[in-house]
Amino acid sequence: MTDIVTTSLTPIQGHELLAKRVEHQLREAILAGELPPGSHLSVPELARRLGVSRTPVRDAVYALERAGLAEIRARHGAVVFGGSHDDLRHLFELREALDGMAARLGAARMTPPERDALREVLDQHTEAIRHADPDLHVAFDAEFHRLIRDGARNPRLADDLARLQDQIVLVMRAVSLAPGAMGHGVLHDHAAVLAAITRAEPETAERAMRAHIRAVLRFVEDASFEAEITG
Repeated sequence: MTDIVTTSLTPIQGHELLAKRVEHQLREAILAGELPPGSHLSVPELARRLGVSRTPVRDAVYALERAGLAEIRARHGAVVFGGSHDDLRHLFELREALDGMAARLGAARMTPPERDALREVLDQHTEAIRHADPDLHVAFDAEFHRLIRDGARNPRLADDLARLQDQIVLVMRAVSLAPGAMGHGVLHDHAAVLAAITRAEPETAERAMRAHIRAVLRFVEDASFEAEITG
């Protein structure tokens, strides 16, 4: 289990919406990789580090658990979500269905400026991978999917995907330094999705997106297995 080593958790001043502010700081530290998967979320230690009482920290940890960023383990308490192989498979099976639908709807509904923005993000992602920048790789990958999600113009679908997004970013950041994580496979997949959306071909866009998510799941499972046997 990883101990808390981040230096970005600073004392919180004031009392307004304290639990929300604690939750925000912890969420940012988790998504930035400063609190990696498996980190112990000790309520007394976090309260001391943040300069608040234990109650808002406990409420914040419960909120993170509901959001899928923390989990309660027997005899260990709360830890940052790491995900078993089953958890990861279930997460990406759901993501495949929802992202596939978003791509299909996006191909029918995205405007030319939105498609241009998607192309620009793909270009930026290409540069990030060329420079082997894992942080930008994760950020541009998430932005590509967000633009499609928003372009689908289905608020319920967007809400469902947004609820998955933090867990997905956490998983992708955890494997971003694995060999092959910044290979050109993801760019090829994104280019195929973009091409189908640009041509306004909903079924093709959905197939391309589903194939992409399945490929990502295979990589994540392989990277997780490799970490287990070499860790």
